Amino acid sequence: MNPELLALGENIRRLRQSLKISQEELAEKCELHRTYLSDLERGNRNLSFLSLLAVARGLGVTIWELTRNIETGGAQNPSAVEGVVPPGERSK
Repeated sequence: MNPELLALGENIRRLRQSLKISQEELAEKCELHRTYLSDLERGNRNLSFLSLLAVARGLGVTIWELTRNIETGGAQNPSAVEGVVPPGERSK
């Protein structure tokens, strides 16, 4: 399995559970099928940009928040990676 897809799935699951909602409830918010969302959480699907956007909106987070620590190789502080500036810090 792809480690990036596994990490994304873990992020989705963690955020969904923090909201105390079921996969079915999140799937409904995202207008996605529950089994598709389940596959995403297990890292079994490579989702499209539009699906990623739908999941982020359903969770009430940005795509950056949903994917943080994935593209930076797991760095805890994305700004510690040269060239990576979190949203909201660009104008500082």
